[in-house]
Amino acid sequence: MGHWLHTALLQSYLKFFPVDGLLGAGLWPNAAQKQFDHFWDPRFFPNVSDIVQALAPWIATLKEIVRGMGAAATPSMRSIPEVCKYFVTVAIQDALELAEDTPNNPVHAMLLNNATFENLLQQYKIDKQEGKWDSFKPLDLKAEVQQMRHDQSRLLQMVEKSMRKEQVEPPKTPTVT
Repeated sequence: MGHWLHTALLQSYLKFFPVDGLLGAGLWPNAAQKQFDHFWDPRFFPNVSDIVQALAPWIATLKEIVRGMGAAATPSMRSIPEVCKYFVTVAIQDALELAEDTPNNPVHAMLLNNATFENLLQQYKIDKQEGKWDSFKPLDLKAEVQQMRHDQSRLLQMVEKSMRKEQVEPPKTPTVT
């Protein structure tokens, strides 16, 4: 996004994306695991960092080259390794959903011939089938209202219980004789 004005960016390009969706799509640390309203997909949950390093070892080399440039490296040069890592991560995450449906895709064919990816894919399918990440899925409106009613009911019970404890006999006034 560079030095673009934030408001201009939102008004011109990102009109229909909620903020939480942009954070999830932008791979902000743990963004996909948060309870977002609009953007949730199981393919963002598996840890793909090992396979990214295995499939793109050149990213580490590129980081070292840029680091070695010191002050001569421009901000855009310094961001290139992270951008490359992002694209490889996205390709792997998308392949978790699409590889078996489109095995002739060159990227998917390469990944399906990789034992690490094959193991990750099998574990991903098992985890998805067992609903491992369902608790992170955003609630629909009806479920949200039911959750709020349940929480309110519990709160009311706690208040009533607390009030019953406070209702003790008032202290007797001492009598002077």
